[in-house]
Amino acid sequence: MQHNKKRNTALVYEFLIRYITKCLYEDKKANADRAMLLIQRFFSSGPMREELNLFTRLINQQVSDPHHAQKLLNAVLEQAKTLDHKKLEHQKSRLIKEINSSLDADAVYKSKVPWYSIYASVQTLINHNNGKQKTLDAVDRVQLEQKVIGFLAQKRSQTQALDEALKLDPRYNNIVYKFVIKRLDEKYKDALTESQKKLLTKYALYLMSENKKVFEHAFAKEIEKIQHSLAYVRNKEILQDKQLMERIKECHKQAMHLSAQALNETTLVKTLKLMNLAEEVSQ
Repeated sequence: MQHNKKRNTALVYEFLIRYITKCLYEDKKANADRAMLLIQRFFSSGPMREELNLFTRLINQQVSDPHHAQKLLNAVLEQAKTLDHKKLEHQKSRLIKEINSSLDADAVYKSKVPWYSIYASVQTLINHNNGKQKTLDAVDRVQLEQKVIGFLAQKRSQTQALDEALKLDPRYNNIVYKFVIKRLDEKYKDALTESQKKLLTKYALYLMSENKKVFEHAFAKEIEKIQHSLAYVRNKEILQDKQLMERIKECHKQAMHLSAQALNETTLVKTLKLMNLAEEVSQ
């Protein structure tokens, strides 16, 4: 079964969000602005927003078992029939053209999206259910449905990243520019660890979204790791350095007062530095 990622509403939305985040990290403000304008034009309202809402409704639901997942999938596919598919396809064609003419299309579409196959399966089922494409072979349809149902029946912890991505609001917050351009702290901008980069990405997404809980959860987990690492230093050389241990204890006290409830740029920078220290003393 062929799948065109450029005509997958949820995937294109995800691609654009990741492209914007990448541009902001690279100080390519003009590129980020153009991509955000496309999100505002095509996803704020209209047929693409309506189809994106179907993806969101499906992916973000907590289901208790495969039976409920099947009922939810059926309901979403039934609702998809009410969309104006002629307008929807016209909008998709326009967006593809805009991406090709105003953005670096290769950079947009090469981003890795978690659970790509789930997005593809849902879009394929929607397309065949509304008659846009020839009827699916019974075996193929069952396989696609089972893939989606199996995903929906997983524990919520396994789908939190999708919840984070799909709840993004098209409105854009200029503080993201300030946050990224400043690069937090120039002296270690090229030495960020993977865990730091992940936290920064979630923070940037949080600033552009309504989903504060996802970031608070990630932030709290990092703080917990920092506190544990600084409280239980195992490196013998560090343990023997009394002055260094005193500073580590002081840093531990600072970590105890960190909270996502009162988060600002200064707090985030401090957290990133403490994350780096925690990783060093854990080696």
